[in-house]
Parts: sequence; C-alpha cells; structure tokens
Amino acid sequence: MRAVTSAGSLAEAGRQLYIHRNTLLQRIARIRTVTGLDLKRADEATLLRLALMAAESAPASV
Repeated sequence: MRAVTSAGSLAEAGRQLYIHRNTLLQRIARIRTVTGLDLKRADEATLLRLALMAAESAPASV
C-alpha cells in the first residue's frame, strides 16, 4: 500500500517491491476484494492508508 501511494506509477511501485506490475495489479485487486476499497479512488486509498497507520501504531496488547 505504501509503495503504491508513494510511487509515481504502478511500474515504479512494482520495482520498489521487486515484483512485476501485473503481480502488483493482482494484489491491488485482492485488497479491493477483501476490504471493498478501490485504491484508484483517492479518498478510499487515504482511508486504507490511515487504517494501516493506526494498526501499526496500536500497542501489541490491543
């Protein structure tokens, strides 16, 4: 998620993750299936990014 939102393109995000662009597209489709969020929409991508940041900063005991 971070690579997709910070990179200028999907190809660049794939390079950062050491995966093919098509593999990245499949993973994005899987995120959409699981969460119902479309990462092509800025508001939904932001919502997912904020949720990930909150989950990462939460104490381990929660």
